[in-house]
Amino acid sequence: MLLELRIKNFVIIEKTSISFKPGFNVLSGETGSGKSVLLKGLSVLMGASTSNDMVGSYGEDAHVEGFFDIQERNDIKKRLNELGLNTDDGTLIVRRVIGKKNRVFINGSLVTLSELKNLVTPILEIAGPFSAPLMEMTGQHDTKQLLSTSYHRFLLDLYAGLGSKLEIYKEKFYQRETLIEEIENLKKKSQDNAHQLDFIKYQLAEIQSFELDLEKDLRLQDRIFQLKNKQKFLDFLSLTDNLLNLSDESVLTSLGKVIKAAENFEDNYSAISTILENLRTAQNLIEESSYELASLSNEDLDSEETLESLIERYSKLRGLQKKYGEDLNQLIAAEENLIQEIDILENSDQMIEEKEALLEDIESELMGLATVMHDLRKEASETITKKVNTQLEDLNMKGVKFHIGLERIDELNKYGNSKIEFLVQSHKDSEKRPLAKTASGGELSRILLSIKTVLGENEWPRTYLFDEVDTGVSGPTAQLVGRKLKEMSFDQQVLCVTHLPQVAAQADYHFVIEKVPEGQHFQMKVRELDKKQRIDEIARLISGETISDSSREHAKKLLEA
Repeated sequence: MLLELRIKNFVIIEKTSISFKPGFNVLSGETGSGKSVLLKGLSVLMGASTSNDMVGSYGEDAHVEGFFDIQERNDIKKRLNELGLNTDDGTLIVRRVIGKKNRVFINGSLVTLSELKNLVTPILEIAGPFSAPLMEMTGQHDTKQLLSTSYHRFLLDLYAGLGSKLEIYKEKFYQRETLIEEIENLKKKSQDNAHQLDFIKYQLAEIQSFELDLEKDLRLQDRIFQLKNKQKFLDFLSLTDNLLNLSDESVLTSLGKVIKAAENFEDNYSAISTILENLRTAQNLIEESSYELASLSNEDLDSEETLESLIERYSKLRGLQKKYGEDLNQLIAAEENLIQEIDILENSDQMIEEKEALLEDIESELMGLATVMHDLRKEASETITKKVNTQLEDLNMKGVKFHIGLERIDELNKYGNSKIEFLVQSHKDSEKRPLAKTASGGELSRILLSIKTVLGENEWPRTYLFDEVDTGVSGPTAQLVGRKLKEMSFDQQVLCVTHLPQVAAQADYHFVIEKVPEGQHFQMKVRELDKKQRIDEIARLISGETISDSSREHAKKLLEA
């Protein structure tokens, strides 16, 4: 429900604020007073396109802002939450700024125009099976929401109570779509299976022939570094063995010669004994060290690995990583994926058969559900058609007949297999034509008024804006139009721009639109009327600019009635 409309610097409006109420709100005014400007402002709230000529002469930007009560609109709250917008107080605030840079705000956050439209006037094919507009406008400024076949289906399904059945059907339908896509992909792959299978097997063999060992291959570079250091150590051992022991001039050979020569003097020189003891000790130490060094040279740190084999393995590993993944985990994953692909390709025919059998079962279930829904739609359409035509007769739409075109189609879609469209027959001998292509603005408004009188009670709360609903009618018919609008306003908010006193008198609230001079310009003003002012305004609608006592009396009687 629209609680308040604020407009600033928009066309001829400098600044105005209108507080609308629940129920039946009427707006009237003389020709040229600015009713079309107000309607244009409301259409901007609904996501209509804007242009620079909408900016008035009181500033650089135009502002149009609407405050909505969405306490009972859980569908809109859900969409607001999906956008990350706050809905705690159950209020929706829409603001549009028009100027050099156009901007759209919802609850204070900058959004796109399409996001605004999806909230206020959603495209039902996108928004879902049970998501309705927050505002609907009919007449010369209509948004065409009420003229779309998607909305016709929505209204019929809502009246038929198909909510839970549609949800079950849609879940099955999306399962079917997924299966169809999977089967198509499998069939596409099977067409070139032989070539693809050979290539994938070659890739797998290339990885598997390497015999990947995650624990060892993670340490491969470290092992290469260790073996390079080991080679340097072995060279050191060879050098020391040669210097200490093997060569003719080795330390031990030379030391042995010294000891042997010194033994000739051991008996004659007492000091030689001590020296010989030290030399023999040194000889023993060098021999032990030489033996221990020799033992180290005989050790094999890893008898299965050589530096050459490790370098060769590392080179192969880098080649595989360049092809299949930069680290070992990616290489392992690539191997597993190739195994899965081979399994799919080798068993694709069987998988296709299994999925096609499942698809057949789901399609059978869908067809059964679609048949049930079509039958319920047919039953509901007959009831709606009868009731709407009764409403049209009440509105003196002589000869006009409403029909719901309901046809079973072969192809299933996400709503079943029913083709639905509202049709109108202008007289009994004419052909049935789509609602959107049949009536003028005024006729269309009355037809839609009849539809809404029948269907409105089943819908979520919203604001209906009627323009030209009373065009071309007067007297008793005008009284009936007012009565229908009043009936609709029991469950929905109704805003109606009218020039008929019979309609205005039945409103709960009456606003008058005036264009007043201000300097060299004209301004549009909107004010709510009290009881006395309502009498005067209705009297003006009865008699024109000159209000007579008789027109005032007539106005009083209309209000009392």
